Amino acid sequence: MVQQGGHDSWVVSCISSGGRPDTEISLALNGNNEVERESSANSDMKSLSVRLPVIEYEGRNIICVFKHPKFLYAESRRITLPTFYLSGVQFRSEVGSNSNEFLELQEGDSNIVISLEVTGNVPRYSIICKK
Repeated sequence: MVQQGGHDSWVVSCISSGGRPDTEISLALNGNNEVERESSANSDMKSLSVRLPVIEYEGRNIICVFKHPKFLYAESRRITLPTFYLSGVQFRSEVGSNSNEFLELQEGDSNIVISLEVTGNVPRYSIICKK
């Protein structure tokens, strides 16, 4: 996963190496959205890559299809992109009790450490504190 322009994207690459003649590579996606495709080839390797927005493609199947004159049938490899979920958030502080809802600080409190514990499968998250 990469971040570009403030948005998370998957970079999925199908790679073939060592075939003569070159292998024909294609990608099959769920849905019909246009995606940016990047092809590259050098003397030993050929690849096809796509950049997919995480929000639109989480949990979807991506299939790399390889065709070559020596193959009787097209070879394919399928991956399923992860699905993200947040199962819990708890914060702890030296002041007051632990709570999942709020923490009230009193005037004059200083040097207070507040810890946030996030559970689930999330690549990143942001925290907003309001006074």
